[in-house]
Amino acid sequence: MLILEWDKSQLTALTSDTRISKVLAWPNGERIVETDAGHSSWLKGELAEFLGKESKVTLVIPREDAILRHLELPPTPEDEVLDVVTLQTTMRSSVALDQVLLDYLPLNVKLPLADELTPSGHMRTISPEEAAAQSLPSSTLHVLVATISSSFVRNIQQLLDSVGLSVVHVALSSCGYATLLRQALDPADQAAFVVERDGRVETTAFADGQLLFAHSARVPHGARNEQGRPTPLAVGAEISRGLFAARRIAPEFHPRRLIIASASGIDADLKEALASQFECRVEEAQELVSRTPLAGAASKLVADSAGHSSPEISAQALANWIGCLGFVTPLPDQCRLDFLHPRKPAPKPDYRRVKLVTAATAALMLTALGVAWQASVIASLDEQLLAMNVRNVDTKTTLKNGEGDQKVFVAVDDWQRHAPKITVELGRQAKVLPNTERLLWTNWSITAGAGEVYGRMQASGLARTNSDVTDLGNRMAETKEYRIVPRELAGISKDPDYKQRFEIDATLLPPAPPPKSAAPAKDANLPLQPQTAPKADNKLPASKEQQAKETATTSVKSTLDSFGSATDGGEV
Repeated sequence: MLILEWDKSQLTALTSDTRISKVLAWPNGERIVETDAGHSSWLKGELAEFLGKESKVTLVIPREDAILRHLELPPTPEDEVLDVVTLQTTMRSSVALDQVLLDYLPLNVKLPLADELTPSGHMRTISPEEAAAQSLPSSTLHVLVATISSSFVRNIQQLLDSVGLSVVHVALSSCGYATLLRQALDPADQAAFVVERDGRVETTAFADGQLLFAHSARVPHGARNEQGRPTPLAVGAEISRGLFAARRIAPEFHPRRLIIASASGIDADLKEALASQFECRVEEAQELVSRTPLAGAASKLVADSAGHSSPEISAQALANWIGCLGFVTPLPDQCRLDFLHPRKPAPKPDYRRVKLVTAATAALMLTALGVAWQASVIASLDEQLLAMNVRNVDTKTTLKNGEGDQKVFVAVDDWQRHAPKITVELGRQAKVLPNTERLLWTNWSITAGAGEVYGRMQASGLARTNSDVTDLGNRMAETKEYRIVPRELAGISKDPDYKQRFEIDATLLPPAPPPKSAAPAKDANLPLQPQTAPKADNKLPASKEQQAKETATTSVKSTLDSFGSATDGGEV
């Protein structure tokens, strides 16, 4: 940001970072207020070092180019203050409102009562009765209104636009002086900032942390000394006028500090005269700036412009920059008057927006609750899915670990399904080995088979002759329930009645299913006969299987009883 002070005696340029600065004298000694090619060419050449780095400008106008008015307004709503200020200004101004730029500053000054400053510049003690009367609460709204010619500002804007600079703020120099006071002093301090430049005295009143009033006037030539400087009496008179105007706003205002900056220098006689007249402490501007955050920047500016550290020349050099230093930092709201961005009333509350925001907030909360509930459901389902996956893995692990046992169980089940039953085999043996004394078993065993094989029979026995063994094999083959593996005769036994030993290795085939009895065909031409219940019989007929078991048991028992003495310890 480039800060330009458009003073009548000089043009001061300073960047907001205080790295580049320049003080220019106006061509022909007169301030430029109109736009033409010559002025644009001169300004472009003088500000060439700024143009490539800064494009936005804060334009500082001296206090004497504006009009300040103190207005007392009745109790007014905050959103209607601007309308009332505009109306009051229109009534009191001799210039049409469309020809000026306007801004206002609300004054909320609450100061302790002090002695009164008379128009002559002397103090008068306030009585207790007056103090009690002034301490009563008041509903009057005090406003400081500033106006400036719009054509004057527009001409300067056009001139700066022609060189590539854009004006974004237009403020009074008094705002910068009040900002320096606010940075250096306590909020409760009361002070006045006086700047004397080329016979013009500008006084800025500061109280309760804000700009109270500002006054500017040119000292007549008859009130100057031989060097052209205003006399202490003339300077004091102009300061007195400014302070008296400030006391019309706040009667209890009494400055305890008087800060002076002068381009022509400040002598001891002037400081002593002012201190005696206003009964306050008189300081030079450099003492005030040294207590602000801009102390380092101000020292550098003074050193660069003066070339040496003489106190007199330092004070004079600082007076050239004092109008720009207050705008290096943003202006506080209590000291701001900006003609391009005037103060606006506070926006009226829009209850529709509140309702919309409330409804949107409620919808957002419901959505958040729904999302949270859905997230909790998803988290619960994820936990269940994780538990199921864990159980699935455990089940697979258990099944994998039990594959060996499963194979054993399958094998046992298969053996149980294919295992031949002893009672059945005994019945089949009874058919091929009827009650005879020609041969006998000494060893007999069966094992389970697989597939079409019902089982396997391995047996050994004794026979009277070889032909008896041959007949046994033929009878077993004829039943089609055995598949006999040929074996050689085992040899001669010691038994004189059963001399021939033999062994049989046979595969047991599954027993054939019983034949289905064909049902008699019914003649459709015969009349239907009523069905009669069978007569009851006291003796229940035995089933075929039970009869076969009884027959086989009887045959085997008789056979074993007949040949039990001839066996060699065989097993059944």
